[in-house]
Amino acid sequence: PCARFSREDELVATDLGWRAGAALDQLRTLAERTRIAALLQESLLPDQLPAVPGLEFATRYLAAEDAAEVGGDFYDAFPISEDGIAVVVGDVSGRGIDAAGLTGHARTTLLAVAADMPAPEALTRLNAMLRVRTSSERFLTVAYLRLFPHPTTGTATLTVCLAGHPQPLLLGPDGSVTPLG
Repeated sequence: PCARFSREDELVATDLGWRAGAALDQLRTLAERTRIAALLQESLLPDQLPAVPGLEFATRYLAAEDAAEVGGDFYDAFPISEDGIAVVVGDVSGRGIDAAGLTGHARTTLLAVAADMPAPEALTRLNAMLRVRTSSERFLTVAYLRLFPHPTTGTATLTVCLAGHPQPLLLGPDGSVTPLG
């Protein structure tokens, strides 16, 4: 003999079903939002870094916070002359679409002006453009390096320009770490 469910049992089961369905919908929405944020974040980072004789570039981007929101951290490396390269690391305050927009604007502005002017002037130009386009609540920090390798000697000339960003660290072949800038 099967026991019959009471009306109260049916109401509890129905309620649990609705709650489970709502939770699954929220998980699907969060998963889609996380996927979109990851795609947007990926689009704000370089596809590849340039090959420079005598240098090796390596990057790893790990979001430190909520993966469902795109962040404002960025980096790039690009040629500024036949023998020079610019390396940029920056951080836009906040998260979300506004931060992503500012990140994209900062990267493309620096890419556009880098070959034509020294690092301090490029950052001054970026600052002027950002002041016109953003509110006072948003800000950006940047470490901007101009690197000119000398392959025959195994050395390089490096200019470091910091705009509120922590100093970059140079990792030596012996594992030593030296702050730059």
